[in-house]
Amino acid sequence: MLKEYLTVGKEDSFELIERKSRFIATVAHTQNIDEVTQFMDSVKSRYPDAGHHVYAYSTDHPTFLQKYSDDGEPGGTAGLPTMEAIKKNGIDNVCIVVIRYFGGILLGAKGLVRAYGKSAFKVIETAGIVKMTPHIPVKFTLDYSHYGKIENYVNVSQLIKEDIRFGSDVEMVLILPEKQMDSVIGQIKDFTGGSVLVTKGPAQYRAVALEK
Repeated sequence: MLKEYLTVGKEDSFELIERKSRFIATVAHTQNIDEVTQFMDSVKSRYPDAGHHVYAYSTDHPTFLQKYSDDGEPGGTAGLPTMEAIKKNGIDNVCIVVIRYFGGILLGAKGLVRAYGKSAFKVIETAGIVKMTPHIPVKFTLDYSHYGKIENYVNVSQLIKEDIRFGSDVEMVLILPEKQMDSVIGQIKDFTGGSVLVTKGPAQYRAVALEK
């Protein structure tokens, strides 16, 4: 069964200059460990000459796993503050890679923690956070005599209409939030006097903006 979770809304980057060292943080929504690996490899290929490729990720597929790496920086000064940005924002299925070009001035342990942590928090802020919510595609097959009323209900309720086909009957596919599905189906059945044919598809995730 799919569950709701928070993650970043898009792949994005943030750059920080700290005492001549250049930190570039990149974040992406990664839905499984294969996507984590692909994302980390893509960032390394973009910045092959960087001195460090620090990462942190959290994924629940195939099993829940959180992992980070300092990639040569002093222990606890890079990967851990990057992971803390993930944990404190409550996001999942996400990977952050922070690369560093050394500027010739030592930052010290506290300076590294601050720089890596700030880079990670800022790139999450830049990408934005969304809620991944389980939705169900539901096909409604109905008589033309009911179409106008159902179409009006769908528009007024601001439901997601993925497809509509006109044949011997009207076939309308709605993408419904799992929590809302039963009430919508019940309402449409009431509008049609129970004559509508309902076919449910497999659950899928859709990103929903957080309420401000």
